[in-house]
Amino acid sequence: MDEAIAEAYAAGFLGKNILGSGFDLDVTVHRGAGAYICGEETSLINSLEGKRGGRGSSPPSRLRWGPSGCRRS
Repeated sequence: MDEAIAEAYAAGFLGKNILGSGFDLDVTVHRGAGAYICGEETSLINSLEGKRGGRGSSPPSRLRWGPSGCRRS
């Protein structure tokens, strides 16, 4: 990743005044403290903060019984 970013800077695709457009874009790679769990934004934030990338608390579970009294699967 670092090598690809360095190549993009060298080619003028990243940094100041990209390809003479007046647009600036810098990229920084953050090494995570734990695994990023796909779909869990709290894990990514924790990892960026240097914490373990575990999943956050779960939302409340769905009802186990439907409106007609039938059990939901």
